[in-house]
Amino acid sequence: MTAHLLFRRVAVAAIALSLGVMAGFLVSVRRINPALEVHLGPLAVAAGLVAALAAGWFADGVFRALAQPAGGGVPRLRQLTRRGLLVMAALLAVFFAWSIKDVSPAKQREMVIGASLALVAIAGALFFFLQVVRFLEREDAGAGHDDSPPGSPPRP
Repeated sequence: MTAHLLFRRVAVAAIALSLGVMAGFLVSVRRINPALEVHLGPLAVAAGLVAALAAGWFADGVFRALAQPAGGGVPRLRQLTRRGLLVMAALLAVFFAWSIKDVSPAKQREMVIGASLALVAIAGALFFFLQVVRFLEREDAGAGHDDSPPGSPPRP
């Protein structure tokens, strides 16, 4: 087994395990205040398995698309990324909604507002990061970098 294949398997397993545990924990939470009460039942296990399978499928697809020669997997990678992120976001939203079902309506509203503000902050930071990356890529492409050492005469 090559190091690349081993890394791929370990990375896919780690991604699947982490999202599966997070989804199972969200479903198993019964009460948060005054003390954390967690009930591990069949529904929590099923939620963890569903999230782990979805995350594993997504991560494996990303690695397969990246293994395509010379950009051949880029369109597939973009399509897979969009679909995978939508599926995982929907699953985590369902698990979050399930975890707050026993909370009073006033507390539910506070939790939803807090989660929404966190998502807006993350989306804003991601937007800013992507704009910086695009700017740097445009600068890099426009500068016409060559591999000559600094101070050497320009190539014709």
